[in-house]
Amino acid sequence: KNPDRFLPAKTPKGVGGFRYLMEKGAYFPQAEYALLQNMTGPGHATLMMGAYPYLTGIPINSWWDVNTNSLAYCAGDENFHWIGNEKAQPAGTSPKNLIGSSFGDELKNAFKPAKVVSVSLKDRSAIFMGGKRADVALWMDPARMQWTSTAYYFKEGLPSWVNDENKLLAGKDKAVLKTAEGLSINAKMATRATKELQLGKDSTPDLLAVSFSTHDYAGHAHGPDSPEMDAMTLADDRELSKFFNFLNAFVPGGLKEVTFALTADHGVAPVPELAQASKLGGGRIDEVKLKESLNKELQKKLGDANAILQIKEMNFYLD
Repeated sequence: KNPDRFLPAKTPKGVGGFRYLMEKGAYFPQAEYALLQNMTGPGHATLMMGAYPYLTGIPINSWWDVNTNSLAYCAGDENFHWIGNEKAQPAGTSPKNLIGSSFGDELKNAFKPAKVVSVSLKDRSAIFMGGKRADVALWMDPARMQWTSTAYYFKEGLPSWVNDENKLLAGKDKAVLKTAEGLSINAKMATRATKELQLGKDSTPDLLAVSFSTHDYAGHAHGPDSPEMDAMTLADDRELSKFFNFLNAFVPGGLKEVTFALTADHGVAPVPELAQASKLGGGRIDEVKLKESLNKELQKKLGDANAILQIKEMNFYLD
């Protein structure tokens, strides 16, 4: 109801955000991935692995494991609990399910001193961007409003500089992660990590991967054509501009020594109710009721009252 809440207070001066990339680089406004199930897990894996989901092992965010008769998470790994919150859901995360090597993994093969850092509000985004050999992979624990990771990446616990940033977040409501402040929190950690690891300071190429999950939250909540999404995109632009100007001063040689790639892990559909109001059709599916209805019909034909074990994200898991 108040799109202005997405806007940061000040517009930075200097290098622009989206416009800088559009004017200085190659721009593909109609680029697409030949995927059906466009979502966070497979999207980030595809981007950093250079392969489609049937090769990366990450086809969807969650799937039904017919062996354990339970839901499996794409980045799930009970051996690596979130630092500071062992009761977090999911129980633990790592790149265990990821098949093959990521861009960052290969960068370390080509340049052994290379550093790889990934930052996102979502665990699966940070994990699949960072790959198996990331020096730093950080995500937000929304239950505590604290940056976290796992012992897979930090055997000795979080670095002191991450704990310093967490102290500044104490008391904040997780609702801010869905506003422009969420973008700022994300960018601030990316900036801090760049400074602490001295990314780009020597002749060895480093990789910094940042996923601005707040944009995703706004898309799901309001749809692509909403004033809230317009405001969020403007806030994205301002955060990118601030970060580009920081890098221009921080990296020896400035931005001409930095290569950027900006893309989306997936798009967003119109909010179903708004699509209906615009005469575009569509609607919402109640997967529980759909499963009950289908099983009722299949019982008549097959004599099995539970032929469909689960319906999850357009997938039907059969007994």
